[in-house]
Order: sequence, then C-alpha cells, then structure tokens
Amino acid sequence: MQINIINKYTVPALIFGVFGIGAFHAYNTYDSHKDYTLSSDIKHSSHKKKKEEEIKPVTLALFNAPQKAAPGADKKSPLVLDISAIVYSDKPGLSMATVNQAGKQVSYREGEKVQGYEDVWVDTIEKNSIQIRYKGDMETVQLKNPDYIKGVDATHLLPEKDKRLVENHLGDYFILGPEYKSSDKLLGLKITPKSASDVFKKAGLNPGDIVVKINSKDVTENKEIKSLIDQWAKLDSANITVKRGGEDKNIHLDLQIL
Repeated sequence: MQINIINKYTVPALIFGVFGIGAFHAYNTYDSHKDYTLSSDIKHSSHKKKKEEEIKPVTLALFNAPQKAAPGADKKSPLVLDISAIVYSDKPGLSMATVNQAGKQVSYREGEKVQGYEDVWVDTIEKNSIQIRYKGDMETVQLKNPDYIKGVDATHLLPEKDKRLVENHLGDYFILGPEYKSSDKLLGLKITPKSASDVFKKAGLNPGDIVVKINSKDVTENKEIKSLIDQWAKLDSANITVKRGGEDKNIHLDLQIL
C-alpha cells in the first residue's frame, strides 16, 4: 500500500520535474535567440542606415547637379554694321558716323542708340573706326576701304611728281555725308576733311559747307545717295556747288593741282 502511494506521487513529480527542466532550457534557448536576433537586427539596421547615409550624398548630387546652359543659349546675335563715312572731330560731341542700314544712310553721334538693335549704342567715334557698346560689351567696327583700292599698290600707278600722294581720289581726302533738315528733307551732302591734310583748306572749303551739286547734278533730290557717294569716292576731280551761309559757291576740285 505504501509502495502504491509512493508510485502515485513520485512518478508525476518526476514527469513534472523533467517537463520543468525542459521548459527552462527551452526558455533560455528562446531568450538567447531573441537577444541574438534583436542584436542582429540592430546591427543590420545600423549598417543599413550607415550605407544609406554613404549613398545619399551621391544620390543627391546626381539629382541636384547644376544644370548646364544649352550651347549658345547666351550667345548674342552677330552685330553687322557697314560704316560708309566718318566725320571726326577732336571736340567732344561733334564727331559723326554714317552707317548703311536697310538701303539708307543713317548718321549717329556719340551716345546715340543704333536703330534696329535692342541694346546697341555708339560709344566713341575715332578717325577710322567706331566703338560700339553691345549689351554691355565693347566692340570695334572699322571703316572699310573702298573696293577700288583693295589689293592695289597705288605707288606704282601715280605719276612721279605725285608719288607723295598715295591716296589719289576725292574720297581719300573729302568725306560726303547726308545732311537733313528733317527726317525726310535732304539739304545736301556735308563735306568734311578725311584727315589732317591741308588739301581741304587749299581747295577753298570751309567747315559746315553743304554740297548741293556735283558736276552740275543736283544732289538734294537724288534718292540714290549711297551710289552717289560711291561714285564720288572714285573721282580725282569734280566741279561742286556748296551752300555756305545761305549762298551758293562754285568750287573746282582737282588733286593734281591742289
């Protein structure tokens, strides 16, 4: 009877003890695995965050890189000016440049805006060129030589006595520029010296003279001013009538005798 009682309580106790030991080991194993997993996750998360931080600047630079301007985006349109004549004076504000524009002769003084352009101004007028201010930048436009003297050595064409005068056309000593009373009323062609030569004075011309006739041809009604000025540049002599102080004065120009 006593053995039965022992067996009755001992066997369940042993089973419960074995079960308890197993549960304890299982809990320790689970707890260790949980700590390892948590630690692994933290390390993995830290490593992943660090990796993202290392990659992030590259990604930002890739998407936020400065945009390059398209080629030619800020390029200015070419400035094309054809200067037909320059009236130069060493006194400020008196110099004048005549430019061929749209078949017309347009005269400019220093400080004036050039027609047909948004931001182009005449800055300085020199003897053989003008300084143009184009959108804040300075550009030089040269007065071109007439076609008839390009590539020609004039020293071999002049008579021996005139070899000191390499330039041997009226256009090389006298400049003609249109003079208007108003925007559409042509008074004539203002004649001025091209250089510091004394030929202008010897010819009997005065500053301010306005040519109204060339070889008996009235220039005040002539609509082909550019053609007339081009023809003038090729002459070596001419009879002109100038308007001076309200009176007409006839003058004969001949480079051979001046």
